[in-house]
Amino acid sequence: MKRLPTWDVDLLEWAGSLIGEPFKWGRTDCASIVIQAQRLIYGSDVFHLPKWKSKAKALRTLVGVKGMRSVLQGCADPVGRGFLQMGDIVLIKNGCDELETDGLMLFVRDYALFTNPETGVIRVPLETIPAKGTTFWRVRVD
Repeated sequence: MKRLPTWDVDLLEWAGSLIGEPFKWGRTDCASIVIQAQRLIYGSDVFHLPKWKSKAKALRTLVGVKGMRSVLQGCADPVGRGFLQMGDIVLIKNGCDELETDGLMLFVRDYALFTNPETGVIRVPLETIPAKGTTFWRVRVD
């Protein structure tokens, strides 16, 4: 899998356009943002997950694949915090909702995109992301 020629410009523009958007399942929930971003970077579906439009469908999907950590292990490699690159994925243990599922963020230059129903999509400075329980992932490329 190779990155598209203009992936970095496209990702920056798209990520910037999401800031301030309200939370919506299937569009601006944490997993959907990461899925869409990887599609922008690689031009194809990296995770091979069905789309959802509700919390119930999203959770059923993630339970069916044993969570995003399991999905990431199949197509990405962990990277150290100091080696993050634009487009990398931030996985926070128990970070997304009251069910204590793992939370995802997308790393974009010096910030990560974060979303939840209360805030919508916001920028989170890298230094505010907790080290404990957080792993960073990069999709494998050829």
